[in-house]
Amino acid sequence: MAKTEIKPDEVRAVAADIEAMGVAFDEVVKFVNANALKPENFGKVPGKSDKAGQGYATAVGALAGGLGKASGFIKGVAATLKASADQHAGTEQANKQNLSNADGGA
Repeated sequence: MAKTEIKPDEVRAVAADIEAMGVAFDEVVKFVNANALKPENFGKVPGKSDKAGQGYATAVGALAGGLGKASGFIKGVAATLKASADQHAGTEQANKQNLSNADGGA
């Protein structure tokens, strides 16, 4: 049976990267909401421009909503990883000894 080794510092680094991705999603949502085109920006072709503008607005709203939900989920994953790292935050030597003991070693 293979031994498992948890390295809290590496887990924290991964958590920080994941959290940064969540923050980046928030920035995309802010940008999309601040720079959205309006239906009138799609020209004046009767029966076409207004539909294109409405479709675009609907798609942008769905994108912002989806990214907002994803951001919350991603930040939750990062928080869980950080909490896990904190629970296993002993020294590397102590962690190795504890894992060795759990695996039937020393």
